[in-house]
Amino acid sequence: MKQQYSEAHLRLILQLAEAEERDLFTLTHGGQTANAEQALRLEALDEIIAYTESLLGFVPGASTDG
Repeated sequence: MKQQYSEAHLRLILQLAEAEERDLFTLTHGGQTANAEQALRLEALDEIIAYTESLLGFVPGASTDG
């Protein structure tokens, strides 16, 4: 069964994924080296963001900041 998400749900998923990605990026670029788990999480978040943006019809590389 395919899950249907409203635009509001997709935008929330996108905002949460972007916030988590920013937090991880800040952590790993603030003097700490990314460990394997953090690197994997960043990669997964990139994929989640790209997929969610595609569902919302975003142009790749376009800013999602309001």
